Amino acid sequence: MQRFTLFAFIAALLFLQINLKAEFIVNDLSDLPDEDLTDGIYTPQTLRSAIQNANHEGVPAVIIIVPDRSTIRINSDLPVINVPINFEGKGLILEPASGSIAKFGLWITSNYSVVRNVLIQWFTSTGLVWQGSDGLIEMTTCRYNGVNLNMNHAHRNTIGGQLQGYFSNYFYGATGSTSGQGISLVGTWADSVDGGNNDNIIQYCAIGIDENGVAKPNKYGINISMSKRNIIKHNVISGNDGGGINIDGTYPGTDGLGNFVWLGSQLNTVIKNNSIGTSNIGSEAIPNIDAGIRISGSIGDSIVNNVISGNSGTGIYVASALSKKIIIENNRVGTDRSTKNPVPNSSGIRLNGSEHIVRNNVVSGNKNVGISVSSPYSIIEFNIVGLDSGQKIAVPNGTGISVSGTDILIGDTLPQGFP
Repeated sequence: MQRFTLFAFIAALLFLQINLKAEFIVNDLSDLPDEDLTDGIYTPQTLRSAIQNANHEGVPAVIIIVPDRSTIRINSDLPVINVPINFEGKGLILEPASGSIAKFGLWITSNYSVVRNVLIQWFTSTGLVWQGSDGLIEMTTCRYNGVNLNMNHAHRNTIGGQLQGYFSNYFYGATGSTSGQGISLVGTWADSVDGGNNDNIIQYCAIGIDENGVAKPNKYGINISMSKRNIIKHNVISGNDGGGINIDGTYPGTDGLGNFVWLGSQLNTVIKNNSIGTSNIGSEAIPNIDAGIRISGSIGDSIVNNVISGNSGTGIYVASALSKKIIIENNRVGTDRSTKNPVPNSSGIRLNGSEHIVRNNVVSGNKNVGISVSSPYSIIEFNIVGLDSGQKIAVPNGTGISVSGTDILIGDTLPQGFP
């Protein structure tokens, strides 16, 4: 009995330690540090001091900015936040001071963290670095940073909360000359088991347009490399200088003879219910200058129930011979959401690789070819090409369907020998 009581007492202490939250009210908008972290006094009450003290105490913390809609300009990079943090920005604007050497806005490595209601801008490297798991980013804008949101070794995060009639987050105007992503999820091909950034949800975000719906381009809206099972849903991804969504699963390996080869990865990205290359309601073009969605070396991705129109390049481009088993279903490609009016991509759907399924799409209104297929063992069935969804109004492509190669099914009967 005594032993049980001791264990219960220890468990209670551990529970209290884990759930104890330090609270730091930031009401000094200067960028001064706390000069003595050992005295137990949080002073001055600046953002830099709050982060220093939170890290020093080593327990989950809340940081609240007052008054609302404050501006804090930092002279050098803030400390990396390495305890679970609930960051309530209250409309905070965070930016470098004049002549600052700061390259990063906020950098968070802790799990179970929340960042809410903050605008981060003008940092030459990255606005928000996120290296924790099981976190939430909402009501946040990252704009005009080198990379707006950079995620590394971050799993099961939710980027965007559901707000009725509003976008939760904005990511636009990324300025990096060689990167420039609105959101970057880059994994590690060398990990034998899931490395990198996996199982994240990006939702209710505007990526490449500002609060007025005007194009403010990133290079790529969302860039995914070796990052698995991410879900991209209910976003507008438009106006970007490169592409809307870029997915790359290629990694170096060897064949059975020991020769160097490139291989493809089972990334299983889900892209659903987005507007890509158009306004939110899918009525007018806000072009991504390259493809709406570009896939290289990825296997098992699903592209479902999107409006993918208005892009200067191809709407959906499976670019690599290493890509397999991409499902493209129930999309509007080249029209508005009603399918009655053209909002043309350069081309609609272009397929390389193998074993893809293209089913129940409306592919109409594109300037050049509607569907171009060179991928063996692919199935193209039940699509409407060159008409509206009711098959009553002509919405022509330049060319309907272009096929090169063999073992491609256009129809609804599988021939013998298909996988």
